[in-house]
Amino acid sequence: MKKEVLSKVKEKLSKLGYPEAGDKNTMVHKAKSFVSCAVGKINKD
Repeated sequence: MKKEVLSKVKEKLSKLGYPEAGDKNTMVHKAKSFVSCAVGKINKD
């Protein structure tokens, strides 16, 4: 059960642009991370 949850969390974070340490941090991941961060900052205001 724990492995299943952990796997889903890792997958979700990767889709948001935050890959697991050691995984490839592609330009797509970096762009998603930037947009995710920007949206979060906009929503705070």
